[in-house]
Amino acid sequence: MPSIPKVLISLLNWNQYEYTIQCIHSLNKLAYKNFEILVVDNLSANDSTAQIKKAFPSINIIELQSNLGYAYGHSKSVDYADKHKFDLIWIINPDLIVHPNSLNTLVEAYLKYPKAIYGSVTVNDFDEQKINFGGGHEMANGKETSSYNFYENKKLSNIKNKLREVSSVEGSSMMIPLAVIKEFGFMDTSFFMYVEETDYCYFLREKGVKSLMVANSLVVHEGATTFSLSSNLDYIRRYYRMRNHLLFSMRYKNLTKIEMINKKGGFFAFIKFYLKWIVFSRDKKKAHYGNHIENLAVIHASLGIMGKTLSPENFMHD
Repeated sequence: MPSIPKVLISLLNWNQYEYTIQCIHSLNKLAYKNFEILVVDNLSANDSTAQIKKAFPSINIIELQSNLGYAYGHSKSVDYADKHKFDLIWIINPDLIVHPNSLNTLVEAYLKYPKAIYGSVTVNDFDEQKINFGGGHEMANGKETSSYNFYENKKLSNIKNKLREVSSVEGSSMMIPLAVIKEFGFMDTSFFMYVEETDYCYFLREKGVKSLMVANSLVVHEGATTFSLSSNLDYIRRYYRMRNHLLFSMRYKNLTKIEMINKKGGFFAFIKFYLKWIVFSRDKKKAHYGNHIENLAVIHASLGIMGKTLSPENFMHD
């Protein structure tokens, strides 16, 4: 293990260069210096790459020819990190502001426990330090011992163990050793968006790789900024969150298909809704489109359908 590990910071951009540029400015203030930033552009429809290059002429950008989602985009950074002999990859969302000490504390955790995944604590701001996300379920002896995100809305000072095991970290700021990826593989790209990191944490835990929250690694996360591009993108959010959480629960929580359908009122509720859907007017369908999207998510999950089934690009206009 190197005494000063080499870190690749992977930023995934999709039509929101303003946030990406803001994030890079905060990354350039990091106290830890042995890193490189790689921007992966997920086929933005605007001039994102030109704007990012204008702000940072020397930055490295990979421009993908298709948008295949969060995990696939970051997998290109994994390939780059492997080729260029990086020790760690730090995956972060472009709508983050990172604290100057956020990376060196992650690296310190890695040096202490080299076979793990490491996550940051998301706070509302660096002064008040009210927690938005402090880790998935608390863990003890391999068992989940708390509700999800136990420290939400509490102060950072309430966290007693500054380095602790949790069921999962958040994909907006997670660091992974390349050695772990080489041994066990990377995230499942077929989710497209949402739940990939949670699935990965649970998968790795079964392999003996823990997820660790590093309380002194702080980030401020704007959150869900992609969906501000169009109000219709909220349908995309609702579909993938529901479908992928159900698929995840089938994998790791023993959720049955009957229980899945019951979450939306049961089989007869589906039949009743779609009998009405057939005769709904255009305006009526528009009013109930969110329910249709969530029903579709349940149907697809029950059938095991994954991948990019709904394209965000088709929902970009209000």
